[in-house]
Amino acid sequence: GLPASITLNLSCLDMEPISRGELSPALDGMVRSLWIAVYNAETGERTGVAFLHPGEQISEHKRREITINALSGPSYIVGVANYDHRSGFSSDGELDISLEQALNDADTYAKYEDLSVAFSHEGDVSIDTPINPLIMTGFYTEDKNDNGLRPEPQIVNIQPGISKPSGAVHLRSLFSQVKFQVKYDKNNIQSLKVTSYKICNLPVGSWLRERTS
Repeated sequence: GLPASITLNLSCLDMEPISRGELSPALDGMVRSLWIAVYNAETGERTGVAFLHPGEQISEHKRREITINALSGPSYIVGVANYDHRSGFSSDGELDISLEQALNDADTYAKYEDLSVAFSHEGDVSIDTPINPLIMTGFYTEDKNDNGLRPEPQIVNIQPGISKPSGAVHLRSLFSQVKFQVKYDKNNIQSLKVTSYKICNLPVGSWLRERTS
């Protein structure tokens, strides 16, 4: 491909957070660090990458733009937000690697698809109460607005020179947080006390690339 510079729209899915622990103000939609990569759809090679580092944070639900230098040709564009202080599995199966390092090493689309992120014991998302912005991932799609459905990667035909595709990279939270409440009919039950409960199939990790299997 030929040298190309593309300006992309970024957006976070505006949805009400549901959590077993209360999120700090604006934590659900904050982007504190951001990694955007362009992969050639035919060769799988990474042709461009851009970072927004900690300290350059984007507040919640505000559409922004980012410019990235890449190469022309049919491409996939992917993004990962809030990767700092996260660990996971690298494409070669290495455990507890820095997610930032794993992203740097993902120089092909296949390696990116093999990456997963996990809860860690130092500085990561708490299962009960998040203490850092939630990790989000997404793809470029031609739709400017997220329709709430699971996105599928779309090929972007990047032109040589300067261009601005009309769609956007939509970022979505990987880990859902659920608050459950126990209610009872006070007309039939005088009092109720929960003495124990069990949560099954609690995920401890997630693929970066959304998939059904």
